[in-house]
Amino acid sequence: MTSPRVVLYTAVYCRWCWRARALLDDAGIAYRVHDVTVDLAERRRLGRETGRRTVPFVFIDGASIGGHDELVALARSGELARRLG
Repeated sequence: MTSPRVVLYTAVYCRWCWRARALLDDAGIAYRVHDVTVDLAERRRLGRETGRRTVPFVFIDGASIGGHDELVALARSGELARRLG
């Protein structure tokens, strides 16, 4: 079995994280979740890597695409399906 191409770094209290997961679930897209609610070192590392400060951190094929808003924009434009097609 291959690993999911989409990876989310989330926090349990984050409604945008839950919405990103719902979008992927509704689209039938497999993804892996890393809960970084209490892992501040990992959140700092992700922030340095992506230039973002908030969860969710969304990666496709190892590349950061941003967060919830960017994921929604990719889905609405059809680019998400093309990238994962």
